[in-house]
Amino acid sequence: MKSNEEHINLEQRIADFRFRLRSHSADVYRETTALLTKHSYTLDAMSTIELELIAARASINVGRPADGLVHAEAALALANANESSRQSSLAYIEQGVCLFLMMRYQEAELSYQRGLSLAQRYGSIEDQSRFHVNLGNLYSRCDRHAEAIFEYETALVMTKQTGDVLIEAKVLTNISSFFGIILNDYSKAVEYCRMAIDKYASLNDVMGRGKAAANMGLYLSRIGEFEESLYAHQQSLACKLVGSDAFETVLSYYHVVASLAFLGRLDDARSQLVLMKRFIGDENAREPELRYFDLADGVIRYCSGQVLESIELWKRVREWMMKVSIPEDLRLVSSYLAEAYEGLQEYGNAAEMLRFVHQYEDSVAQKRAADRLAYVAASYKLEQERGIAEIERLKNVELVEAIRRREELNRTKERYLAFIAHELKEPLATVGTLASLLIHDDTLADADRVEFESALENVVGKMSTLVASLMSNQTPNDAQSVYDVNDVWARASRSWTSRAAAKGIRLDFRSDDCNLPVECTEQQLLTIFDNVVSNAIKYSPPYSVVTIDIALIHDGGIAYAELSVKDSGPGINAEDQKKIFQPWQTLSSKPTGGESSTGLGLYFVKCEIDGLGGSIDLESALGLGTTFIVRLPLSSAASDSRSQVAA
Repeated sequence: MKSNEEHINLEQRIADFRFRLRSHSADVYRETTALLTKHSYTLDAMSTIELELIAARASINVGRPADGLVHAEAALALANANESSRQSSLAYIEQGVCLFLMMRYQEAELSYQRGLSLAQRYGSIEDQSRFHVNLGNLYSRCDRHAEAIFEYETALVMTKQTGDVLIEAKVLTNISSFFGIILNDYSKAVEYCRMAIDKYASLNDVMGRGKAAANMGLYLSRIGEFEESLYAHQQSLACKLVGSDAFETVLSYYHVVASLAFLGRLDDARSQLVLMKRFIGDENAREPELRYFDLADGVIRYCSGQVLESIELWKRVREWMMKVSIPEDLRLVSSYLAEAYEGLQEYGNAAEMLRFVHQYEDSVAQKRAADRLAYVAASYKLEQERGIAEIERLKNVELVEAIRRREELNRTKERYLAFIAHELKEPLATVGTLASLLIHDDTLADADRVEFESALENVVGKMSTLVASLMSNQTPNDAQSVYDVNDVWARASRSWTSRAAAKGIRLDFRSDDCNLPVECTEQQLLTIFDNVVSNAIKYSPPYSVVTIDIALIHDGGIAYAELSVKDSGPGINAEDQKKIFQPWQTLSSKPTGGESSTGLGLYFVKCEIDGLGGSIDLESALGLGTTFIVRLPLSSAASDSRSQVAA
C-alpha cells in the first residue's frame, strides 16, 4: 500500500507529465515507461492507466505508433477490467490514433466508434469532440469526404460549447490540411493554420505550434509567399528543437536551408546547414536524416553555381528515395535534377527526370480532380439534405432564411467548382515544358518523342473539356455583349466535327439564313453548344447521324434563337429525364465509345440558359434517340424589330 503522501506525489508527477507532454514528449516517454517498468507491481490501477495513456500519446508524438499501441492496449485492458468506462474511451482514442498512423484504417475506425459510444454515455463533450476530430481525419484520409465534413463541423461546434482551446486548435490544424492537401486551396489552408498557431501559442503548446507552422510554410510557398514561408519554417524549427522527433526537426532544417538559398541568402543558408549537421551528429546518424542533409547541401551548391556537385548529391538522395518510396519529395528532387541537367545541356537526362515528374503530376492531378469533385458533391449533398430538413422545420415564417442558405450554398459550390478548374490547369504547365523539349531538343530518341507526344495528347484530351465547362462558371458576372448564334457556331463547329469524325458520325447542320443576336458572353454560348452537341456525339453509335438545327422562332410575341440537337442514341427513360439537369447524376444510358462523364455538363447548360432567360427541353423515347431543344431570347432591340415586321 502506498502512503497518502506517496499517492499525492504520484498524482503530481502524472499532472507534470501531462503538462510537459505538449513540448517534451521524448523525455516524458522515457520517464513514464521507466516508472511503469520499475513500479508496475506497486502502482494502483488508475495510476497505471493514466501512465499508460501518457506513454501512448508520447510515443505518438515522437513517431513511434507501434510502441504507442502497446501502451494504449495495456491501458484499455486494465480500464475494462476495472469497469472504468471513461478511461476505456480515452484508451480507445490512443489505440485508434496509433492504428491510423500505422495505416490500419478499418481497425482505427472500429476503435473510434467504440470509444465514441462510451464517451456519449460516460464521457464529457470534450471527450466526444476528440473522437469526432479523429474520425474526421480518418474519413478524410479514406476519401469519405461527406463524413469527414460532418465530423469536423461537429467537433468545431462542440469546442465552441466547451471552450476547449486545445481541441479547437487540433480541429483547425486538420481542416487546414483538408483544404491544403485535398482541395489545394492554399490561401484557405494558410488562414486556418494562422488560427491554429494562435490557439497553440495561447496554450504554450510548442509541438502543436511547430506542426501548424510547418504546414503553413509549405502552403505559403505554393502561393509564392516565399519570405513568409521562410519565417514560418523558422518558427517551426524553433519549436521542434525543443523536443520533437529528430526526423521532423531535420525536415524543418531542410526547408529553412532551401528557402534561404532560393532567396539568395547563401551565407545564412550555409550557417543553418552547419547547425543541421551538428544536430544530426556523426554518431548514430540515421540514413533519412543524412539524405535530407544531402538534399539541403545540394540546394546550396546549385544556387552557388556548383551544379555538378549538386547533381551528385541529388542523385544519391533520389536513389535512396526510390528505395523507401517518398513520392512527393522524389518528385521534388527529380525536378531539381531536371533543371540542373537542362542547364548543362544534358537533355537526355533532363528528359528522363521530366518524364518521371510528368507521370507523377499527371496521376496526382487526376487524384486531386477526383477528390475535389467528390468533396463538392459531398458538400452539396450534405447542404441539400440540411436545407430540406430546415425547410420542413421552419415552414412559413423562416422560409426566407432557408432560401438564403440555399443561395449561399450555390455561391459556395461555384467557388469550389472554380477551384477544381484551376487545379486541373496545373498539369498543363507540365505539358508546356514537355512541348518545349519536343520542339527544341533535337537529341530526343524517337521512342521518347513518341512517348512524350502520347502523354501530351492524353493529358489534354482528358482535361480540356472539363476545364472549359468549369471555367465558364468562374466569372459569372462578366460583362455581357450581343453575339450572333450562327457566327459563334461557325467559329466553334470545327472541334465538334473532328470529334464526330473519330467515331464515324456525320453532323447534319441546318440553319436559317438570318442574324440571331443574343445578349450574353461568348463563353456562355460555347458552354451550351459544347455540352449539348458533345452529348449527342457521345451517346450516338458509330457511323450514325447527329442533326443540328438553328432557327428563328416566335412564341408569345417574343423572338428566340432555337437550337435543336437530335442524336441516334439509346434514348433516355422517364426516370432519368426527371433528374438529367441535376448535378452529379448517374444515368442508365452509357456513352457508346467508352467516353467519361462527370454528371455536370447539362447542369451547367441549364444554369447558363436560366441566367439568360431561356429554356431547355428534351424529347426522348427508348430506342429512338433524344432531341434537346434550347431557346434563347434575342436581344431586346432585335426582338422589338422583328415583332414589328411580323405585325
